Amino acid sequence: MSISNPLISIIIPCHNYAHTLTETLNSLKSQTLSNWEAIIINDGSSDNTQEVIDTFTQADKRFIGINQEKKGVSAARNAGINVAKGAYLAFLDADDLFTYQKLEAHKKHFDSNSSIDISYSDCRYFHTSKPEELYLSFDLTNKNWMRKTNNSRENIITELVDRNLFVISSPMIKKSSLSENTKFSIDLKFYEDWLFWLDCAGEGLSFHYCDDQKCSTMIRVHEKSTVQNKEKMFSGIPLLRKEIEKTLTSTKIIEKTKKEQLKKRNKKHLKKWCRQKLNTSGINSQTIMEIISATDKLTAYSSIARHIIKKPNYFLKTFFKPK
Repeated sequence: MSISNPLISIIIPCHNYAHTLTETLNSLKSQTLSNWEAIIINDGSSDNTQEVIDTFTQADKRFIGINQEKKGVSAARNAGINVAKGAYLAFLDADDLFTYQKLEAHKKHFDSNSSIDISYSDCRYFHTSKPEELYLSFDLTNKNWMRKTNNSRENIITELVDRNLFVISSPMIKKSSLSENTKFSIDLKFYEDWLFWLDCAGEGLSFHYCDDQKCSTMIRVHEKSTVQNKEKMFSGIPLLRKEIEKTLTSTKIIEKTKKEQLKKRNKKHLKKWCRQKLNTSGINSQTIMEIISATDKLTAYSSIARHIIKKPNYFLKTFFKPK
């Protein structure tokens, strides 16, 4: 590996996505930059994922297969990071695609500015039944949700407390900038990428938007109902907020006063979750227990009290039904 042509490691976790994996891996074979390795982690698949992986690893030594029992996407990505030999890291889901010039365009972006630790790009969404129709957002509209920023330290941390900045397949990372301890949380079932980027920001890594459309990632939207996914992701917010507070506590790149401001900001998002939970589920014993276990008693009780004050009629009808 030469300095001018460094190796890029692409980490691809896969659990039962054999039906899309071939297309995903072929999008790598089409890259204009050829010095890459693709680490495909079979995360306990029960379909023919391993057969697909074997086909590619036998035909092209740039493809590397790892087979593990099902541990989840975070553990799979961490396994890929541990064996990656590249100077740069990229992540790709087993149902998504890289545009054919993505790796080369990111490499040029890094070459243009030595202070870049993470180069991230736009993405385009497509329905699995109509791959020729591309959109800017997951709901297949052209609302551009991705924020373009060139920030480091406090600014990027503040933004990441509020929201995720990009999908997992968007960025490329300079591996030497990553701490050995910066890995994906195996405790989170959702938002693990969001927390990973915040951990990177907490280590002081700089994030730079690459405005070259050749960097784009193609994100597949499936037939599966998004309603169920939204419900599961909503239930995962409290744990994410707890992990965000831990990251804010541990980071050494912002001073104490700013940390406390960001923790309060994070707590506001948790209170917002409580309000949304109460508005959708109402006040009942199950909801109360969920809120208490997901937050803390002070936040839970204050949120419930606020809800009762704002909606007294609903409360009376719920708890004092006429016999």
